[in-house]
Amino acid sequence: MDISTTLKRAFLNARMTHVRHRPYFILHRITLRCNCRCRICDWWKAEGYDPSRELDYQDMRSILHDAASFGVTTYSLWGGEPLMHPEVDKILALASSLDMYTTVCTNGTLLEERGPDIAPSLGLLLLSIDAVGEDHDKLKGFPGAFDRAMKGIESIRKKKKKLDVVLWSQLNKATMGGVEKVIRLADDLDVWVEFIPSWLVKGYNEDLVPERDAEYKASIDEIASLKLRGFPVANSFSSLNIFREGKPFRCNSPLFVISLEWDGRVQSCGKWFDRDYEWFGNLAQGKLEDLVSDPRYRDTVEGLVSCNDCLSVCAMHHKDNIFITRSEYLLEMAYARATKGIRRAIS
Repeated sequence: MDISTTLKRAFLNARMTHVRHRPYFILHRITLRCNCRCRICDWWKAEGYDPSRELDYQDMRSILHDAASFGVTTYSLWGGEPLMHPEVDKILALASSLDMYTTVCTNGTLLEERGPDIAPSLGLLLLSIDAVGEDHDKLKGFPGAFDRAMKGIESIRKKKKKLDVVLWSQLNKATMGGVEKVIRLADDLDVWVEFIPSWLVKGYNEDLVPERDAEYKASIDEIASLKLRGFPVANSFSSLNIFREGKPFRCNSPLFVISLEWDGRVQSCGKWFDRDYEWFGNLAQGKLEDLVSDPRYRDTVEGLVSCNDCLSVCAMHHKDNIFITRSEYLLEMAYARATKGIRRAIS
């Protein structure tokens, strides 16, 4: 990541969170459509979902211009599979033109096809990789998913050589034994990897959700050990300790992240697991300023800071004192970069 861009973004974000006390980040689940049938996630079922109601480019013109005026600095897409949205490239280009830092979380199966279109407007690629080779394919319910993702990285890097990439990897009973393989894959690809303990979806994935037992703690220790040796693990040591010990933390994510749904509605928090949140208006029909000024919205998000129901990346990046948390991430990533050459020279 370019240091000047990182520092500029950190300053703007700090101004929004610490001075103005306003959201700076839009997390947009742009679609529920998905071409995978993951064992850990059932969002692909999309019960009652109507793709014709998805926000299109014209809808997003209004929303993103309003968000830019409000002070939003970051626009992040997920799904479903966001690359299945027909106008994802145009929407990302618009956000980028408004000086927003853009990210996309994808399973990578469409990356070879659509990656070159989104690359010019993309700041960070978040690639869902849960294992290596056929083990990954089985978890995704998509034969060939791993190879397609690897080809996708190669394709998008031809278009944008300095693109930042992070592998997002689910940590569960099926993957705990393979964390070193995923970390070494990230090292070989010259990207980062960030682990996410899998969340519970009742009636769907109980057999995979990890328990805080000896095997689980050993996998966390293995991740921490490889990170200490300079391997590209993006999880902070404090986050790994929360994973391992279940230490309570303050989650500021609902205060500073707007969870925008595919049809324009806003939730009080992103639906990462089997829990329903309150809905607040529709940004396709109203203003962001009106949303965050609503006392009901403010009271609701402030009530979620101690929920601790998930260990998502969003929660870990906004935990406790945000300034300290972000500094921790930046310093630990700088350490990994500094030791990379030494580590490879020794090995």
